[in-house]
Amino acid sequence: MLFVPTYGARARVSGGVLRSATYELRPNESLDELIATAGGFTDDASRRRIRIQRIVPPAQRTAEGSDRIVGDVSLPDAAKGTTAVRIPIEAGDVVEVPLVSNRVRGRITITGNVWQPGAQGIDKASTLDDAIRQAGGLKSDTCLGRVIVSRLRADSTRAQIPATLRSNGTATSPVLLQEDDEISVSSLTEFRAPQYVAMSGAVRSPGQYPYREGMTMRDLILQAGGLLPSASLEEAEIARLPDRHEQGQLAITFRVPLDSSYVVESRAAAAPTGDTRLSPYDNVLVLRQPDWQMQSTVTLTGEVQFPGTYALTSKAERLSDVIARAGGLTASAYSAGVAFYRGQHAVGRVGVDLPSVLQNAKDRDNLLLIDGDSVHVPRYNALVSVSGAVNSAVALPYEPGASLAHYVRAAGGTTRNADAKRAYVVQANGKVETRHLYLFALVKQPTPRIGSQIVVPARDPSDKRDVMQFLGTMTQVLGSLVTLAVVLSRTN
Repeated sequence: MLFVPTYGARARVSGGVLRSATYELRPNESLDELIATAGGFTDDASRRRIRIQRIVPPAQRTAEGSDRIVGDVSLPDAAKGTTAVRIPIEAGDVVEVPLVSNRVRGRITITGNVWQPGAQGIDKASTLDDAIRQAGGLKSDTCLGRVIVSRLRADSTRAQIPATLRSNGTATSPVLLQEDDEISVSSLTEFRAPQYVAMSGAVRSPGQYPYREGMTMRDLILQAGGLLPSASLEEAEIARLPDRHEQGQLAITFRVPLDSSYVVESRAAAAPTGDTRLSPYDNVLVLRQPDWQMQSTVTLTGEVQFPGTYALTSKAERLSDVIARAGGLTASAYSAGVAFYRGQHAVGRVGVDLPSVLQNAKDRDNLLLIDGDSVHVPRYNALVSVSGAVNSAVALPYEPGASLAHYVRAAGGTTRNADAKRAYVVQANGKVETRHLYLFALVKQPTPRIGSQIVVPARDPSDKRDVMQFLGTMTQVLGSLVTLAVVLSRTN
């Protein structure tokens, strides 16, 4: 019994049609009309047959899982003039138009060391020579001893067919190609290990450089950007791989001469006198001149006769030597207030006793100078400044022999939160002096000098002492001592 669809019934079309979708059916609509509604076939649609999934009427469903059936519809041959497909479509039908197969027939693929690799069409008479010729021929570094032809067998596995080539690019034995053959042409360069030479030492761009046959020391130095000013122009060292690695030997080393002709900074370089040919994996070390370094400078400012930036003449030059070169101190200089700074390694200010240094060059404060040091000799300034936890931070006239406490009182005394016992003095030369306790009772206070700074720190809020607990502990100790004294008196 045929089911006659009513208006509102729907069917779906998918696959090789222009507009895959679900469409509302007209009464008595046929398969060819539905495909026309979907825009017709796409170019990649397979027009041999169409698959239709159809819902089985309820009365014909015999068991679970038998709700749908699938049927194939063969399309008429357009060449015979029969193109209409008058198959009625029912509600719920799913029409699937298969696409053509992705497999490409009648071709081979050639890859590797040819000028135009890729797929090629073949016929029954195509040979390996034809494929290489269509690929533009072989490159000059082709490995002629082995060309691999991979052939697809009926069970989808592949067999390998070896072939060899002549120097003119033709096969030594004819190889007839088949559909789906894959040809792989190898390059000799692929099998060569990369060769290099290494350059280190006093050159501008040390590192590894590709080795080229006939390469010399001069070539390598040019590639490395030339020599640094610190380079020794007497000789360089080459470490070379030994012919035999016997007894764990890793390299043999030897020295080769250098001269001014290796300096390439100007057009008027000296004429080359000789050169050393390099071998693969050589490691070339350009030696540096012993104790060579660029000029090191120190800066002198303030009350010296000739302030300025001075270049050190040797690594042994000291503070007193540079001050002497600057003509010594002026009449208004205050040598005890010298400010010595060292920038290297972020050291900062260094306390130096310059008067002792000027009197005795062997004094321990006569420091060796290094690059970046700076020395400032201030003018005589008879003031002492007081700061920190005092009632009036102020600068006061210097009084010979006056104590730290005297200056603190002159600044209005300490504040309520001051920690007077930890007060310290920063002398004019940068040295820091604090209170010293001797024999747990005697206290030596630092003596402020001209240009010094007194600092009274504030008490640490976390450093709190429980007075009541302290008094309780002392009461217990005193009670114990009294008890002990009574016992001893009765014993006697």
